[in-house]
Amino acid sequence: MKNTTAWSFLVGCNQSLDYRTVVAPNFMCESGIAGLLARVTEGDLTEKGTAFYREIHNSKVGDITLIFRVIEAIAEDTGISGNGVLKDLFGREIYLIEGIALKGIVPNIVTTANNLEEAHKRVLGDYSKFWEAEDSVSAVASDSFTLQSKGEETGLKYNKLKPYVAGNKVAATKWERLYPEPQRFEGAIHSIAIFPDGKNIAIRYGDRKIVVWSVQDKQELYSLSNLRGLTGGYPTPIAIDPTGHFLTTAMIESLDQNKVKVWHLDTKEPKDIGNLGIGLAHRVTSVAFTPDSKTVIIGSADSRIKLLDARAEGLEIGTLSSHAGQVKCLAVDLNNWFLASGDSKGEVRLWNLRTHKQVILIQGHSLPVNSLAFSPDGQTLLSGSDDHTIKFWNVKTGDNSNVLEFDYDITSVVFSSDGNLFATGDYGGNIQIWDFQSKKDIFKERVHSAAVTSVVFSPDGRTLISGSKDSTIAVWQQK
Repeated sequence: MKNTTAWSFLVGCNQSLDYRTVVAPNFMCESGIAGLLARVTEGDLTEKGTAFYREIHNSKVGDITLIFRVIEAIAEDTGISGNGVLKDLFGREIYLIEGIALKGIVPNIVTTANNLEEAHKRVLGDYSKFWEAEDSVSAVASDSFTLQSKGEETGLKYNKLKPYVAGNKVAATKWERLYPEPQRFEGAIHSIAIFPDGKNIAIRYGDRKIVVWSVQDKQELYSLSNLRGLTGGYPTPIAIDPTGHFLTTAMIESLDQNKVKVWHLDTKEPKDIGNLGIGLAHRVTSVAFTPDSKTVIIGSADSRIKLLDARAEGLEIGTLSSHAGQVKCLAVDLNNWFLASGDSKGEVRLWNLRTHKQVILIQGHSLPVNSLAFSPDGQTLLSGSDDHTIKFWNVKTGDNSNVLEFDYDITSVVFSSDGNLFATGDYGGNIQIWDFQSKKDIFKERVHSAAVTSVVFSPDGRTLISGSKDSTIAVWQQK
């Protein structure tokens, strides 16, 4: 190993914030792809003498090789007050994913335990500063250093992970159904939300049924709600928080009350956190979590957006009330703390979640807006409408950059985690996957016999799941 240039990186969480890129090579930060590291690094605690090896192909800065390990975050080692393994606010032990990045594909690179220790020392100070952060922060840029080795050192044994393909090469791959036929449920599928690990999904269907379901095993793991209210259900969507420990939606309960609920998924116990009032005018039409999981955002038929404390009962934090029509959909930019809301008048509004102030009004659709999605870099907002169009908006200016026209109402839109793909579902039961750069569809199938109500990508962007009013879900995987 002679004069090998490397950059240190770190992926971790702290007391309040979920796992994200904390430190990244300066060339990745400058190109706006530091967040890619949090998506491509994974694994259990690393055994002594081993490391994970993963290649990233076709990123914005070219090919990259990662050598990394997963270790416990120890208070005494990090300089953070406490003893032993650090824990987050939910009592979960914190792991650090740390290592080195190399430019290009370097399959024969030999690295040592001392190399990873050097990278560890370079990121400790940045992690200590990150420990107290409560709001999303940008990754710290690391400078290059030269890998050193001593003649008597033994090279690490690599656990090689499947190469991660970024950029337009993803579009050339084939998408195939995971199951020969869609999976049928006892009632229309209203909403699907996927867990951060990508293994399980939550499904709301029928009148009031919410289940957690294994994608690979095709089976229900447990049910959260299967009771029938006196006045029937309403298809309020469901949302899972960034940590994967909480789920929120709304239910109609006795005397036609519109109650907002949060389930702690570790205990399966629900908590009422808000009551919007009685009747159709106060139905909860959309829900979301803030990036720190502390607040539930709800949109309602009375044109208001409310912010509710996710851990307390009846504690309202604020109200956003500029919409002229029913709030139909919400989307949250997890990195930049922006909220987008769409309404029945065809308007889209952007809000700063820190200040609770509206920053942009977009009057871009002639009919209701049904679905919104932020690109992972936070620069583009996608809106789907009953006017048979999808529109692309510059988040900073509110300008429209592109329009796609369809034969049916657009009911659901979603971005893949790397931002290279987006998917759409429509009222005619069609599912399409698109290349974001070219705006060309790379896959289309009419698998549902009724309107699509939900489309979601897995966190790695290699699985797409759809739900429909025809009571089925379908799953595709990238081959």
